Amino acid sequence: MNKFRSVTKKTNSRFMPIPTFAFSILISYACSVNALSYTPGFENSTPPRKGEVAEWPKEKFKANYNFPITVADQSNQPWMVKNPKILSERADYYKAVLDYGLQALDGDMTNGCPQASADWFHAPWMTRGPSGREPLCGLTKERSTRAGYVYPSLTTKRQAWAVGLYNNTGGYQFGQVWKDKNNPDLTKLNFQNGSFVIKFLFVDIDKNDKEYTHLIGSPEWKAHVYLDEKESTVIDREGKRKTKPMKLIQIDFGVKDQRFSSTTGWIFGTFMYNNQTGEEPANWRDNLVPVGLAWGNDPGKTDSASFSEGFLSDEIKSLRSTGVLFDPNKRTYFGANDRVNGPIDNPESSCLSCHGTAQVHAKKSIWQPITPAIKNGANAPEEIRMLWFRNIKSGEPFVFTDAQLSEVSNPVGQPIEWTPPLMKEFVSTDYSLQMRMGIENKYEEELTKKAKTPQQFKDLNMFYHKISR
Repeated sequence: MNKFRSVTKKTNSRFMPIPTFAFSILISYACSVNALSYTPGFENSTPPRKGEVAEWPKEKFKANYNFPITVADQSNQPWMVKNPKILSERADYYKAVLDYGLQALDGDMTNGCPQASADWFHAPWMTRGPSGREPLCGLTKERSTRAGYVYPSLTTKRQAWAVGLYNNTGGYQFGQVWKDKNNPDLTKLNFQNGSFVIKFLFVDIDKNDKEYTHLIGSPEWKAHVYLDEKESTVIDREGKRKTKPMKLIQIDFGVKDQRFSSTTGWIFGTFMYNNQTGEEPANWRDNLVPVGLAWGNDPGKTDSASFSEGFLSDEIKSLRSTGVLFDPNKRTYFGANDRVNGPIDNPESSCLSCHGTAQVHAKKSIWQPITPAIKNGANAPEEIRMLWFRNIKSGEPFVFTDAQLSEVSNPVGQPIEWTPPLMKEFVSTDYSLQMRMGIENKYEEELTKKAKTPQQFKDLNMFYHKISR
């Protein structure tokens, strides 16, 4: 789930710095003709960079930023009435969530990307940079899949792209924060009960690909993405793009639910597409398997048998036991210690723990790791790693004590930017990484306006590049 940036590029461990050549990318982006048609940050999609205009497809995706001005009551929705803690109600809960979430798209998603339904909304400021919204389906760049980490048959890394949508209640909050499009209101960041977000994640697998079997029958969209995963990881040299077929592999969702206020106030879950027959299904949903649900991080626990705040589904555990989900020599858990996590997500983390880091500094964009970033890596004490698996309550920032900060380390060698004084100035974005990304993108856009040379760009701490999550 995905899954932000502080001018950062997400890798299997964390973020990689890129050279000041990124300055020229952002300058060409800022000078794009398309960017002048909309309020910055509220464009439909990322404009083409210099040299891409001739090959860039005509924009088809239309973002919905027409946020409601009143809150819709979701209290009687089936997914707000069924209790996922009760085993006998979980199947109905999964179905209710999926039935509701698919209403986010105005039409059948099987063969191409429909526009958003009128009452579903996109997060602003997800159009910035070369990994922002592409122009055909509005997908943004995600963490790439790893060989053997999804299916044993997927032996090469694949680029992943996704689009997220918020319901009326969630959209209301974006409208409150961005009422003034030039000045986000950080006092309005807490989502209302019943806010719902759904995210559709795709990978670039062609129909003639021998690694395609498990995704036969999965909804297919055509998006303007990088030629291959290698191009997508070297975006500072303007990786080449083309329109490619993308296959749905994962659906994530999050619900603000006051029934879970004693842990986090949210419940997160994910579905995985898994075709075991190799034949076209009568209905693609028949191959959509619930991975699990979590409303808490089970702080301090390392044995999944003792978890009480989240569970993998029996179906997914059964499939994993047969060895069909991923290469057991490379991956044994979905999330950390088998916490609930998406199949293409980092197994060192989990859906809920990643989103629990959603926060912004009150004044500027700061490098922040969403997955465990600690000294000594895998050899670090487990209690330090568990700092990323606390139950951060809705509206509370993800902060550390001075002693805990001494154990935090940037895994790519850059100086850590968290400090005790900064910790006092963070504001929670209430489990929304897209809200966080948007505000940080706005901060960074303001900084780029002040940069006159590549060196100034670097001095302003703009030497990380974002990949959408």
